[in-house]
Amino acid sequence: TKGGKKDKDGEADGGGGLLPGIMNALKHVQTPGIKWDLKPERTKIKLRKRLFPLGLTKLTVGADYDPMAGEWSVKTSWKDTVIGGHININGSEIAMTKDFRVDDRNALALKAAFDWHININGS
Repeated sequence: TKGGKKDKDGEADGGGGLLPGIMNALKHVQTPGIKWDLKPERTKIKLRKRLFPLGLTKLTVGADYDPMAGEWSVKTSWKDTVIGGHININGSEIAMTKDFRVDDRNALALKAAFDWHININGS
């Protein structure tokens, strides 16, 4: 910032607002297992639960909350090690993705998706 004060680490304080102070404080918080990534222009609160129902698969169920828009969105992902792909449900779309390793540097990704939106009005 132009002419802004610097904190004890020599970083600009962002002009003294509340948000830069919070962001600076979060940089120094030690929380095992929690990764802080704060982007003030669009922050979402993400909740996730991982389950291992068959031992060979990983099911992730979660929700994202956008406090600026006041909207929730549900996220579901299933990683299967038997066939080696991901099944994702996002809104009304269900998609399966599978990566094929070509060599050490390249991979081919295939995705098949289906939008299962149901029109109740019949038109």
